[in-house]
Amino acid sequence: MAHDYTIPLGKPGIASFESETYGNVGEYRFSDTPQEVTVDKVVTAGAAIDWPFLTAVNVAANGAITKAVIASGASNMTHLLAAPIVMANAQSMSVPLIAAGHFAMQAITFDATFTTDALKTLGSPLAPMLLISKRKYDDANFPA
Repeated sequence: MAHDYTIPLGKPGIASFESETYGNVGEYRFSDTPQEVTVDKVVTAGAAIDWPFLTAVNVAANGAITKAVIASGASNMTHLLAAPIVMANAQSMSVPLIAAGHFAMQAITFDATFTTDALKTLGSPLAPMLLISKRKYDDANFPA
């Protein structure tokens, strides 16, 4: 449930300033081309899963979902999660997945096998319309 917060007004006749800061990546999309495409697929967990929004995943032809990995210099990423998911081992459910779009590398959760920025932006032959680029600055380190 959303929580509304009203910044209190200052005292009459006295100048004041209030601000709020929100965490996380400022914008997860790198650009609007190609257009973001979301699909729903029924997947089965091979182990207990608790993954956040925008985790790089592989969905096999049989519906098994795993984190995408780098093997033999190539990524097996097929989708990004369009919502966080929590699943028990062998559980099946319909999951929203992103099949196309251009995303900021800093917003995506990768497996530990993605050891360099070059591997993270490499892309995957299984998902040619999923583009990943690194922003030139990070919101957390940008001076206010």
